[in-house]
Amino acid sequence: PANPEFSDFINITPRQGLWINMRNNAELTIPGVTYLDAVALKKGWNLVGSASSGPQDISTAISSIAKYVKSVWAYQDGQWKVYDPKNPGFSDLTNMEPGSGYWINVTSPCSWTN
Repeated sequence: PANPEFSDFINITPRQGLWINMRNNAELTIPGVTYLDAVALKKGWNLVGSASSGPQDISTAISSIAKYVKSVWAYQDGQWKVYDPKNPGFSDLTNMEPGSGYWINVTSPCSWTN
C-alpha cells in the first residue's frame, strides 16, 4: 500500500484465496457478490476460498474433488491445521467456512464445487 505504483495486484476474483499481511488484528470486509460457481484447480497447490453459505464438514465440502485431494491446509486461530483424506482421524481441520482461505493440494487439474 505504501508503493501502489509498484503493485501488480489490481483485482480480487471470485473464490480467490488471499494471504494478507496486516500490522494489527482487524476484521477486513471486502464488498462484493458471493459466487457459487465451480473453481478450476491446477495440479499442485491452490489457495482458494470456500463458497458455502455456512460451515461445512470438510469431507462434504471437498466431495466433488475427493479423489484428487492430497491435503487441505488452513491457518486458523494462530496455527496451521490440516486435513489428510488418507488419515482423517489424525486431521485437525474438520470444517470449511465461508470467508476463510484454504490451501488445497490436488494430484490433477479438477473443478471444485462446494
